[in-house]
Amino acid sequence: MLTAVAALGAPSAAVAADGDATSLQSTYGSAPAAELNCPDPLIEQPFAAYGDPRDFVLAPGGAFSHNGGGGWSLRGGADVDDGELKLPEDGSATSPATCVDLDYPVARFRYNVRGWNDDDAEIRVEVRYPDGADDDWQRVAQFDGDEGQYIGGGWRLSRDVPMRPELGGNQPGWRHVQIRLRSKDERFRIDDVYVDPKRRS
Repeated sequence: MLTAVAALGAPSAAVAADGDATSLQSTYGSAPAAELNCPDPLIEQPFAAYGDPRDFVLAPGGAFSHNGGGGWSLRGGADVDDGELKLPEDGSATSPATCVDLDYPVARFRYNVRGWNDDDAEIRVEVRYPDGADDDWQRVAQFDGDEGQYIGGGWRLSRDVPMRPELGGNQPGWRHVQIRLRSKDERFRIDDVYVDPKRRS
């Protein structure tokens, strides 16, 4: 099993029960994105075996098979068990705040719909840029459980999910983002949430 969401750069901020970051100000202060202290991320190619050779960066705390989803805010019965993030009907999971820039255009993750009809399952992906002019949650993807690329063992690899980093501002440099995964109608298992830093050789 792959590892899931690891540090995109910055240290994680605390996340409240409603999914909002509660300590961004104390963690990062009021510095503009270009001045944020965001360490260089660890670049990997986690999906090369599935025909996607692009570079990716693991999102924070989401290596559910390794670290139990530390730092994620879980609601509506969501839980981390047996190395997987479990999202029941109307459950949600919100990542800690982390750093991306304008060259982080998409995300991908592995998922499994267990004990249900994949055709009826639905997952929604939302992002929030708390430093942007509009810091509300924005839905960036919604897809059925059988839309992803089948990779074996009941697992699928999601299609590209747009991160829309411009929501955090059009100027170059780091900006904070959170990712929220929401389940409707079915029970999802999720692991390996990665963001593409668009680094090309």
